[in-house]
Amino acid sequence: MNQKVTIYGAGFSGLTSAYYFLKSGYAIEVVESLERAGGLIETTKTQWGLAESAANGLIVSDKVLEVFKDIGLEFLKPSAHSKKRYIFRDGPGRWPMGLFETAKLAFHFLKCKNRKPHLGESIHVWGNRVLGAMPTKYLLEPALQGIYAGDPQRLSASLILSRFFNKKAGKKSGKFVIAPKEGMGALTHSLKNYLEKNGVKFRFQENCTEVVKNDHLQILCVPAYVARQMLSGHGSGISGVLSEIEYVPLVSATLFYPKYTTPLEGFGCLFPRDQKIRALGVLFNDQIFERESDFHSETWIMGGVGDPQVISYSDNEVIDAIDKDRAQLSFGKVKSSGYKMTRWPLAIPHYTLDLEKILNSNFQKNINDDGIYLFGNYLGSLGLSQIIEAASNFTLLVQNGK
Repeated sequence: MNQKVTIYGAGFSGLTSAYYFLKSGYAIEVVESLERAGGLIETTKTQWGLAESAANGLIVSDKVLEVFKDIGLEFLKPSAHSKKRYIFRDGPGRWPMGLFETAKLAFHFLKCKNRKPHLGESIHVWGNRVLGAMPTKYLLEPALQGIYAGDPQRLSASLILSRFFNKKAGKKSGKFVIAPKEGMGALTHSLKNYLEKNGVKFRFQENCTEVVKNDHLQILCVPAYVARQMLSGHGSGISGVLSEIEYVPLVSATLFYPKYTTPLEGFGCLFPRDQKIRALGVLFNDQIFERESDFHSETWIMGGVGDPQVISYSDNEVIDAIDKDRAQLSFGKVKSSGYKMTRWPLAIPHYTLDLEKILNSNFQKNINDDGIYLFGNYLGSLGLSQIIEAASNFTLLVQNGK
């Protein structure tokens, strides 16, 4: 008889974890408090086009392509327009620095002999050490705020950048994004269907308030603040450690405009914090993936640790803020034909130096000895492609009793 595994949480971490445990021959049951699988990932089909609640694609890699092929899911490659990416500095541009600043960047980078992030080094400090002040301000920090939505003075350079210095990981990583034809919700839906067809049992709308040692493996693929509650009676002190992990609030607003009012041709635009643009970034969805639609679609990302109050704004207040940002980009006063807005008060973990210390402390050892494991995007792998890779490695570690 196959060894049993209970996985708590049917978000992307839970689904990918279940996928790789299934591949390893385990009998799996997935317990989810909501009525559906997917977690943050959900695609809404509006009358104007698709709207994503979270990610609109994932970076291609060998593992990603293997999963797509295995579950029988077709995908779209990015359009030629998506190669153009913008950073706003007194206006949107492909490169936010002048010739002299670029020369200083090259000199600074070549002069630095130890570019690998140090433990305890923030993104801000690493950037100034390796790239220089201006590239950090106008290249590095805007790029990372579009993903991590955190404070550069507190974000851990080691957690975020170390993988780029790992030669093995580099060979598996791609440089462009892909997405299912029917949106990201099709990915989680297809994963769930694949798992069910292969014997995985799902129990929806079922809360688990406490997890204790059992006669089979238990994997907590839930946010840290949920895992903290589930492990509050364990006695190992892990609940207190998990309570120290911060989460970042985000608002994702997808607005639809008449098709021929596209202000820029490209992937999207990021906004350095000194440019008086409130949003963290904007994606030009119909420019990234070519889907049939009569509308131009933009997804604006608002909030983060620097602007948490936007989470409590009404829809109209958020749209007013976006209209002001669009005016600064000289997008013109074009009224949107419709919109879809999603609020996440606790969207993603804040990848701080404090989290770096927690992850380097081997804080999970006591519960692992009891056959209880943690897996999720707060453990060092935030992007969807990274989570797929991490789920594969995690399954091997559990099999080996580590």
